[in-house]
Amino acid sequence: MKINLLEKEDVAQKLKRIKQNVFQNANKPGRWLAWKLKKQAEKRWITKLQNKWGNMLSRRRNIAQKFYEDFYKEEENVIKCFKKANLPRISEEGKSLSNRSINLEEVTWAINKKITKQLAQMHSLLNYTKLNKKY
Repeated sequence: MKINLLEKEDVAQKLKRIKQNVFQNANKPGRWLAWKLKKQAEKRWITKLQNKWGNMLSRRRNIAQKFYEDFYKEEENVIKCFKKANLPRISEEGKSLSNRSINLEEVTWAINKKITKQLAQMHSLLNYTKLNKKY
């Protein structure tokens, strides 16, 4: 009888240790993975830049300003960037159309076109709600 009672206590202690171990070590891989991903993201951030005099810039505004100053300093970099983007070419006719001045008639025509389009959308929405109204 005493042996059986001692075995039960021993099993209870082992069960308690197992539960405690599971609780303490729960989701360790998830925490580790989140920590690892955070570290990798931090490595990709630019936190400091060195200027040509050897000074380290750590303010975000200064870093961005320095980058764009250097980037736009040489026109070759800008031209290379636009060539890599594969932007479509604008024809001479398109250039002349976009460069000419806009007159009042064109502005009023565009506004009226937008208003009529919005009214048509509102009417179709009203008709849709009337048709689908349940009594």
